[in-house]
Amino acid sequence: MTANPRPFDKSNPVNGFTGASSFSLNDGRKKQVGLWNEAWAGPDFAPMREAYHRFVEVARHRTTERATLAQARIADGGRVIVREKDERLAREHLRSVLTDAKKALQLAEVAQQKAIERRAGLTFKAGEVSPGDFAGAIRRERIRQKLEAMTLEERRAALKNPCKDTVAALAEMPPSFSPVGQKLHMEVIEAAFEKENAETLAQLDFMEQAAQTTLRAAQAAEAVARESLQDRLMLKQEQVESLVAEIMGEG
Repeated sequence: MTANPRPFDKSNPVNGFTGASSFSLNDGRKKQVGLWNEAWAGPDFAPMREAYHRFVEVARHRTTERATLAQARIADGGRVIVREKDERLAREHLRSVLTDAKKALQLAEVAQQKAIERRAGLTFKAGEVSPGDFAGAIRRERIRQKLEAMTLEERRAALKNPCKDTVAALAEMPPSFSPVGQKLHMEVIEAAFEKENAETLAQLDFMEQAAQTTLRAAQAAEAVARESLQDRLMLKQEQVESLVAEIMGEG
């Protein structure tokens, strides 16, 4: 199933990861998926985690199915017998995977939108100043004057780990009027923002990574399920796509 086998069991993470890194197809191709990081935890992640592991189960079942079909056909002298029950079960399996994949797409879209909205709502407290704080305004102006008098190397050294007052002194000025130059100004503000919101930003990154991993697993499971249908019913590729369209239309 994967070039670097790991347990499929979602209750047994290996180094914090579970699942399968890739889903294998008959033609030797591998659908790259990625492993589920158990650090992706919490209410926002639970539905995606469950969906991901359902898709991993689809891939594992297909591995067993390949061997079972081959053995059965060898036992039948190479003959292929497709019974009505076989077709019904194959259709139901594909319909289930397609339905789960559609739900996974919705889950991923919701997670990605949440990440965007939460990022947009983050505040930058280090850059906030009080309009009535005249002493603070004078202090920040002196900081800017000192920075302006420095060489570029001195500024970079002074701004490597700036205090809150220094960050505020820059944040209240437009980058085009910054005493340290626009590029360095933005570097300092962005670094301070990321440091202040580090935990939240890491969680939002996790949410986006989990959404992408879930989507890849859904797409790979669809490919595996199509292959399963073709193999079980001995169909041509165009027949598979026609049946997929029919099943999706029924849904």
